[in-house]
Amino acid sequence: MTTPSPASHDPVSWSTHWETSNTPWDHARAPPATVALLQSGQIPAGNGRVLVPGCGRGYDAFAAAEHLKGVTEVVGMDTAEVATEEARKVQQTVPSDSANLVTFQTGDFFTYKPPQPYDVVIDHTFLCAMPPVIRDDWARKMAEVLAVGGRLVTYMYPLASHEGGPPYALSLDLYDQLLLKYFDQVHIEDVVERFHKNKETIGEKVAVWKRKDVSV
Repeated sequence: MTTPSPASHDPVSWSTHWETSNTPWDHARAPPATVALLQSGQIPAGNGRVLVPGCGRGYDAFAAAEHLKGVTEVVGMDTAEVATEEARKVQQTVPSDSANLVTFQTGDFFTYKPPQPYDVVIDHTFLCAMPPVIRDDWARKMAEVLAVGGRLVTYMYPLASHEGGPPYALSLDLYDQLLLKYFDQVHIEDVVERFHKNKETIGEKVAVWKRKDVSV
């Protein structure tokens, strides 16, 4: 079972960032590398249910609704009510064909009990916001909410070695340590045009993981 979320995952602290417009991670669009991957046909949508935890203003959720073939429902989740309110504002500017597929909810991913497993989960600047102490819980929960054969998309940022956070430094070895118990990596590529401008970042990659038929 997952442990309670520590203070740096507290929705009140993230709400403060949103209320004061201190959101340097917000680029007002989904990463081009994620969009290209969604368009590539490499991510089977299954029954078409997509989850975007830590969704912020929902750009990745809208990208999934627009570009992932076979999508039927996209849920964006954030711990901060202010963020989901902002996402609903953005939703009013999105073409209806995509906007109508997306819903937003405020909640804690680590205690979330979806009515049925998702087919795709997109993680973009979500793991890097997690204190290292709950990274194992992050991996376990990703496996829990995904159907067997479902896909986890990880935008791997920041690949770096700095201390502290958020954003906390990540590495390819760390992703392997966290995910290979539950997933097979089926795709990985460099992000040629870096989306984030953090000078401490060594690089960015995007990867796709397939949920194994193993117990969580």
